[in-house]
Amino acid sequence: MNRVLREIAGYLLGFLIFIILLPCLMWWVGGKSFEASEWLWVTGGLLMAVGLTLSIWSIVHMRRVGKGNPFDPYGHEVAPRTQQLLIDGPYGFSRNPMLLGVFIYLGGIAALLHTWQAAVVWVGFVGIMLSQVRSEEKRLLKDFGNDYLDYRSRVHWLLGNRSRGLSFAIVALIYLSSIGVGVLTYRWMGKMNANGVLCLLGADVVATVYVWLFGLIYKNVSIYDPYWSVAPPVLLTIWLFIKGFNTPYLMLLVAVWLWGIRLTANWAYTFRGIYAEDWRYTRYRSNCRPFIFHIINFSGLNMMPTLLVFFNMLPALLLPEQHQQANILSWAALAVCLGAVAIELTADIQRHRFVRQHPNHNEILQDGLWKHGRHPNYFGEISMWWGVWLMYVSVNGFACRPWLIAAPIAMTALFLFISIPMMEKRQLENKPGYAAYRQRTRTLI
Repeated sequence: MNRVLREIAGYLLGFLIFIILLPCLMWWVGGKSFEASEWLWVTGGLLMAVGLTLSIWSIVHMRRVGKGNPFDPYGHEVAPRTQQLLIDGPYGFSRNPMLLGVFIYLGGIAALLHTWQAAVVWVGFVGIMLSQVRSEEKRLLKDFGNDYLDYRSRVHWLLGNRSRGLSFAIVALIYLSSIGVGVLTYRWMGKMNANGVLCLLGADVVATVYVWLFGLIYKNVSIYDPYWSVAPPVLLTIWLFIKGFNTPYLMLLVAVWLWGIRLTANWAYTFRGIYAEDWRYTRYRSNCRPFIFHIINFSGLNMMPTLLVFFNMLPALLLPEQHQQANILSWAALAVCLGAVAIELTADIQRHRFVRQHPNHNEILQDGLWKHGRHPNYFGEISMWWGVWLMYVSVNGFACRPWLIAAPIAMTALFLFISIPMMEKRQLENKPGYAAYRQRTRTLI
């Protein structure tokens, strides 16, 4: 009877704290106001439903299979602990699915309230529960030993396992939710009468920070990699509905979407899973002290590319100012952009085919576009951003904001002085014949 009462007490305390009191606290600190648009009702309601469903599923599975109760704060056994190690059901894709469900549920509450105070409560709760996770894992390691070590190596504490399909789903969820975070940021800055471009920049920066945080959670900087190709098409599409458009803008938007789809598809083709990190980032991680690495990670590997790409989008964002039709130079700019996408796509196809046919990574691709340049894909990427600037010039002329030419120049410098030297250093280390190939072949094309 004592065990039954303790189980009931555990369930009631969990329900009271996580489902009732925390949402009330989020509402109270936000000024006790509650006004939500239809899309916030849909988004928040969906998140709440998903979170509650996942938590209830986890509780039922723990009760049936684990023979225990989840309420075990910081090693204090309020309710009976699990007697069996849970590795299937919801625990097959998260070591803490119940907690994940609560995070999602409270995230829905925060979205409905859409106040910064509610967001702070949510972030604070997440931080507190992370310390609880560490405490609980010590207990699980003590109780289940090597079985738990094996389980921990296969399943992430939040969400994820060795499945490539699940990894894709996780990255997709991160990016879809980052769009929501960006939209909320744009709306909040808009209420402060900020300039539209600054609002969009703020949304871009906050979304980058959001993705960076997930990179910390998964200890994988590569989670940011798709941002380069996902953000421009999304931001330019949102801008179309905010500022309107002209024919050159629509032409450029089509080109940017084709570029983004191509680049994202290339990332997806090479994506090995949520645990696989690009060699460039692992090199930084191994060669730098943790504090220095995190500075480089945030500023150099996440924020700097975001700001650089946004700077290169400025010519496109300023296009709708003039209601002009396309001219010969506009079509030339479109040809540059489409040609850049075609070059990148061709280079990718040739490289992937070569890798499939030559599993020996010491061999060098010297056919097709790669015969005429060591980095034709980078040449296409640089050309794309020159095409974006040229489209702006076709409508406004060079004399209007001549400083915008600094955008494609900065992008060119990034590849010529950072990306290419880093790549070539690795090629010279790993491929004996690369020095000769480098000597007889141009850098770009």
